[in-house]
Amino acid sequence: MDKRLAFLLNNSNDILCVADVSGNIISVNNSWVHFTGHNPEESKGKNIFDLSHPDDRNKLTGVFGSISALRDIEGVFIRVQTLRNDYLRLN
Repeated sequence: MDKRLAFLLNNSNDILCVADVSGNIISVNNSWVHFTGHNPEESKGKNIFDLSHPDDRNKLTGVFGSISALRDIEGVFIRVQTLRNDYLRLN
């Protein structure tokens, strides 16, 4: 990962997760770790679809379809499961 991107990722207060076009997690930031409880090593290679709330997976499929088609995405919320087995709402 580019050093500048890594710096921005790790110094943001926002919860950030970088995934490939299939949803496989490449990198997460400190806020992700703090709020979800999933550490970076556990998160890498997991699929965001597996961590998302079952009711949000169709919506997430649409988000990834829009990304692949280079369309804008606004106002989409999904829930990601934490280690406490509750769900954190993300935009």
